[in-house]
Amino acid sequence: MKRVFILIASLLIGVSAAAQSDFFGDMRYGVVGGLGYNSFQNIYGEQKPALAISAGAMAKTPIVVPELYLQGEAKFTLRTAGNYYTGQMSNVYLTIPVRVGYDFEINEDYSLFVEAGPYVGFRLFKTYHEIDHTGHINFIDLGAGLNFGVQFLNQFRVSVGGDLGFIRVCPWDHARNGSVWLGFTYLLN
Repeated sequence: MKRVFILIASLLIGVSAAAQSDFFGDMRYGVVGGLGYNSFQNIYGEQKPALAISAGAMAKTPIVVPELYLQGEAKFTLRTAGNYYTGQMSNVYLTIPVRVGYDFEINEDYSLFVEAGPYVGFRLFKTYHEIDHTGHINFIDLGAGLNFGVQFLNQFRVSVGGDLGFIRVCPWDHARNGSVWLGFTYLLN
């Protein structure tokens, strides 16, 4: 937990120092949130899907051309799911996706976008486990995500997307996190 705090503090200090220079130029930042449908993807097909919730902050900056951008987020994510072997479990993660996106401008007020890229999640704590998995839950969740959406009035973004984890939630089970999301973003600048 101390490492996560030190990492976040270092990132905030670095971003605020760079923001005072002209390093980030056209960077935009905002708040993100979402509702999702999370389940464990496994080879047995036995699933107990449930609701997932996320909230956090984001920043995006253009790369090469104005329509192409790099977007990073830091958000707290509650993922609940289970299967026959793991039982129902809820874990809270600090999830950090980094995505490359492209805006397809329709007019001054509306644009469509697509984003894709990896994410890493650090399990902070469990909120509920039907079966005691003490010491058997992986600390890291690593995967990839894809989003499609619309931006309107140059400030609001609504997206539909998904994440698929590459690492097993429990080392002795084949279950991985998999989610479908409805996301919301409000750009502050």
